Order: sequence, then C-alpha cells, then structure tokens
Amino acid sequence: MHIRRVARVAIALAAVALLAGACQTTDEGGGGGGGGGGGEKVIALLLPETKTTRYEAQDRPLFEAKVKALCPECKIIYSNADQKADLQQNQADAALTNGAKVMVLDPVDSASAASIVTKAKSQNVPVISYDRLILNSDVDYYISFDNEKVGQLQGQALVDKLKEDGKTGSIVMINGAPTDNNAKLAVNLVNGNRAAADALAIAKVNNGQKDVASVLLTPVPVTKDNVKDTIVADNFLPTDQICSGPAASACTAAGIS
Repeated sequence: MHIRRVARVAIALAAVALLAGACQTTDEGGGGGGGGGGGEKVIALLLPETKTTRYEAQDRPLFEAKVKALCPECKIIYSNADQKADLQQNQADAALTNGAKVMVLDPVDSASAASIVTKAKSQNVPVISYDRLILNSDVDYYISFDNEKVGQLQGQALVDKLKEDGKTGSIVMINGAPTDNNAKLAVNLVNGNRAAADALAIAKVNNGQKDVASVLLTPVPVTKDNVKDTIVADNFLPTDQICSGPAASACTAAGIS
C-alpha cells in the first residue's frame, strides 16, 4: 500500500471517529456542531486546488470511498478552492451552514485558514488539518507526511546521485509556495493509528498555538529505479502519463513503459 493511500485511510478514520463524538454530543443536547442538518452525519472535505491531479483523481475519491465503507449513512460536502484562499473561506462557511459536523481541511493558505478553524470551533465542529498544517489554530488532528523528512530525503537523494555520476558544481534550490507550510519544513532540512501501524508515526506537532496530535507518514523518495514499484504500482499515475513526450525514452530504458 502506497503511503499516500494510507494517509487517506487515516484521515477517513479520524473524520468518522470525530463525527461519532460530535453526533453523540448533539444527541445528548450539548449544542452539537454545524449550522444545520439536524442529526445528519455530515463531513466537509475541503481541498485546495485542481492543477495537481492527485486531489480530484486520488484524494477525493479514495477518501469518499473509505468514509462510505466506514459510515454508509454519512454525507460528504466536497469543495475545491482552485488555489483561492477567499473562495475556500466561503466554501467552509457554506459547509458549516449546511450542517457539517466535522471538517477535513487542506488549506490553500496555512496561515489565513486559521480563521476557518476559529469559526468551525465556535460551532463545536472539530477540524482535521490534512496534508498542510494550519498554523496558529485550534485544530484537532494533523495528518500528513513527515515533511522535514521529505526535505532530508530530497537533499540526500540529490547528493547520492551527484556522487554516483561523479559530478560537482552548483545546485539550484527551488522553494515551494510561501503559503504552503510543507514547503517551509522541507526546505529547512534540505540546506492514532488506526489501520496501518507500520506506515504511520504518532507525534505532536506545534502549529504556533498548540501541540497538535499528528499522524505523520514516513516518505519514500521516488526515482527511476523505484517509480514502477511505487507510483505505477499504486495507480497514482498511469504509465502513459508518466512516459509521454521527452520522458518516453527514459521510461523505456528504465523498463517502465
């Protein structure tokens, strides 16, 4: 099982567990969560963009399938913000109005998304920070890769390849978006399990406000030597997409196509 698939299993398990608690609070007259929807079991899934194919092709359908398996009566409110922080804010507001009792949020902007968490928590709606850590906020769980380890593996893989090829010289470092906290974590290192214990590490990660209970997956560097056993084997990307254009000859040489 590819580690990103494990992440979606973990996030679905956490969402359903929190939903059960939220619904119990509602049944006991404790105020409940969400702005409407009565006793419905509603989970909001808010993803950040569509340019990266994984969100629509992998994250959404696999999350929805796992939730359906765990909780057939659960309803999912899904939104994608197309990389617009203000749109994601509006989508979160709409989800709360429509009765969301748990929110799974992969933020467009790790800092400004704190206001989404504040509003959700004011309505007793727990929030899971997925993939990117929401900073300075009272999130309930954080599920992602160990992004510092990602940076370490990237740097080490580059050094190993340069040594293997007997090359020296300058290295260009391209940083990620300043709004993505993962990019900052990875760059620093370059210069509850529920279902898959061997792939998960339980930790506490500070987001500037609190130590957040976190599930951190151990990343694996992908090169031409193992892409067939990771990306292709997990159906994350099809070979015709990986091996199109200039990459076709490299794929043939690596035995991928």
